[in-house]
Amino acid sequence: NRSDDSSIFTKEISPLDFNDSIRIIIPYNEIDKYVNASGAIELNAMIEYLQDEKQENNISKVVIYKSSSQREVLINEILFDVDENNYEFIELYNISEHDIDLSDWRIYDEAVGWEKAIVLEKFIIQAKSYALIAWNEEILDKFSYLSDSANYYISPVKLSLNNSGDNIYIADPNGLIMDSLIYSDKWHEESQAFTDNISLEKISPQLPTNLPESWTSSAVGAGSTPGAINSVYVDYHFTGRLSASPNPFAPTGNSIENRCIIKYELPFTRGRLIAKIFANSGIQILELENNQYTASEGMLIWNGTDSDGYIVQPGAYILYLEAVNLEKDETFYDKILIVVGED
Repeated sequence: NRSDDSSIFTKEISPLDFNDSIRIIIPYNEIDKYVNASGAIELNAMIEYLQDEKQENNISKVVIYKSSSQREVLINEILFDVDENNYEFIELYNISEHDIDLSDWRIYDEAVGWEKAIVLEKFIIQAKSYALIAWNEEILDKFSYLSDSANYYISPVKLSLNNSGDNIYIADPNGLIMDSLIYSDKWHEESQAFTDNISLEKISPQLPTNLPESWTSSAVGAGSTPGAINSVYVDYHFTGRLSASPNPFAPTGNSIENRCIIKYELPFTRGRLIAKIFANSGIQILELENNQYTASEGMLIWNGTDSDGYIVQPGAYILYLEAVNLEKDETFYDKILIVVGED
């Protein structure tokens, strides 16, 4: 039933004889079309049969989980190479405008798999906020500010993240992968002589998780910022459906801003994306994406190189974007001018 007590699915059955039974299958699409929100949903089923002499057991409740069509919870920071005085962790960020219940979500690496994953219990990540997932409670002593918040979860299940690289997955209760990370210790800032006890931080939470350009070494004395804004965070400014920031940008500089972040907004929910970079002469110099599955919003990164890996000459370049709607015959086109400058 819906909240207004009206039925979302009904089925008439023939009279039953003594000891007879019947199995009723409710197609999921009969339910899904009435449910707008994602998350745990309680369904109430009731049998109305006047000849039944035991009607107190004619009502049943079941909880199902509706997966979100958007990837709203992303991996934002990870500490994997630690000594005996430090603690591994994974930090998540909720990019949406609403709180998300992470209860029964799973976090696991390649070694433990789904069956031995961290299973979150009664844990909510607030809108535009961080959530720390750790498996050693002593991390609360090291970062005392965490104890004053509710944005951490200490798991009895322990992961052991590889120092050189590992595969990490975040899945909802239906097993749908909401984000994943195949990290490498090579993603640290090149100038860092030692990277143990130093986390990898995303430059901006919304950047693609599995691009090395999205990450760099934490730049604080403590070596990491669990449950708080990243030390290397860059506040990119975007306008319109297709926009780039910073623009102009200098790919030869030493700043973490020596890459251009392109944000796009599509007029449909799901699509396939093609993105290409052209010189002003009209010659294609790079294909950023080719038939990439995407939600209605996303980001791309251009580090200022061409298809051969060489940094392009200063000047004006055109990013062309094409997206095909997966739900109906519709294609979206847009382009934007990106200026490459000198450091």
